[in-house]
Amino acid sequence: MNIEKKYQVLGADSSRAKFIVSPTGPTGFLQIEFSGVFCKMRAPLRKLKFRSHDSAVIDNATDITYSSDMNSEVFWQVTVSKSDADELQRFIAEASSEMEDFVNR
Repeated sequence: MNIEKKYQVLGADSSRAKFIVSPTGPTGFLQIEFSGVFCKMRAPLRKLKFRSHDSAVIDNATDITYSSDMNSEVFWQVTVSKSDADELQRFIAEASSEMEDFVNR
């Protein structure tokens, strides 16, 4: 079952985006759909990295990054509040658990 939630993406435009966590496929995926523009991004759940900001410029924020296996090439990155990122990580853990349950049947 897909989990859908809207979060505020931090930045100059501060646009809202729909984050969809899906346990389907071999690894599951996160898809981000930006409101008001025709832009969607998708990444396998196992390739996402969450990194909290430690700077005074951006406080209580977390980067969500999808990059190559060697981290040498960033495909995309968005920044959301730490609380939103924490909630999203819980949804990803739930989706991963669903995938494991399905595989182990």
